[in-house]
Amino acid sequence: MLTRRNLLKSLAACSLPVLPAAAAETGSGEPQLYQAEKNTFSMGTLIGLTVYAPTEDKASAWLEAADEEMNRLADILTVHGDSSPMIEVIRQSGRPVAVPEEAAEAVAAALKVAKESDSAFEPTIGKLVDVWKIGFGGKAVPSDKEILRARSFVDWRRVRVFRRGEQDYVQIGRGQDIDLGGIAKGYIGTRMALYLKELGARKALFNLGGNVVVIGSSPAGRPWRIGLQHPAEERNDYFAVLSAEDESVITSGAYERKLVINGRQYGHILSPKTGYPVQTDLSSVTIADRDGAKADAWCTALFAMGRKKAFGMLRRRPDIEAALMSSDYRTVWLTPGLARRCEVTDPAVRKVVLRC
Repeated sequence: MLTRRNLLKSLAACSLPVLPAAAAETGSGEPQLYQAEKNTFSMGTLIGLTVYAPTEDKASAWLEAADEEMNRLADILTVHGDSSPMIEVIRQSGRPVAVPEEAAEAVAAALKVAKESDSAFEPTIGKLVDVWKIGFGGKAVPSDKEILRARSFVDWRRVRVFRRGEQDYVQIGRGQDIDLGGIAKGYIGTRMALYLKELGARKALFNLGGNVVVIGSSPAGRPWRIGLQHPAEERNDYFAVLSAEDESVITSGAYERKLVINGRQYGHILSPKTGYPVQTDLSSVTIADRDGAKADAWCTALFAMGRKKAFGMLRRRPDIEAALMSSDYRTVWLTPGLARRCEVTDPAVRKVVLRC
């Protein structure tokens, strides 16, 4: 039986088929393709970009185009640094701020999921993120006073996205922070894929720090095989493999960033209602969707909801294809569509198909 560790021998680090670095013979009637790949650092995480093309020159050009588009969008959506549009929105809180179309689109997508999830996903959680600093140098639990004050600024309903003429605007409530960290990578991955398709690319794989985006099918002419990270194991140690084409595969879990104080673990996904890290009976949530922003935000929302509420939401939302792993790592629940193309490879994990 194929275990997680044996799986690593048959899958590359980004769940890519093993191909020669230059020309790749597909062996399936597919035309010969050239592979160009790049490992870099962006959005606070390691990035792996792989592009396939009919010529070496096109493969190299499309790879650089993907990298440039990723960094362009990251510069627009980041709330770190001094000069991004979203930083200006925070600086001028309470007033409308002119922003690029992509910023308005990402904020609107975040507000949509915030509304549909009853605030389980909350893009104005920035003040709470700042007081906890989990994954960003935080070393202590904030005081109740700090948490209470930060919570008073958390409310997505105070955010407006609108257009005047040809210009987009975003306005947040006075004193609020907006943090697109729960949706930005998903949004960026989809935009990168659309951009490369416009250039002519038909096969590519992007690993944006665990957010996987695939264009088309694999070079062998079959669906890509994407490993689903085991939340209790090291990076690239998988419990299942998902077949994917033309979509994003995104996972959220408390294992990604955490703070440990006196033996107690605090995850980085915060509750807008309590101000503390969410208490959940799930260890991870994976969503596959053509819309990476939707997948990214709903991963966070379902994880924060916990199993019972998440199951109820999935029954009402058959458009969301998800895999939810229990907090004891022994069971994974899958929506019917995802279950049909997901192979659980860890014998210690039980596969259960949800009745949606």
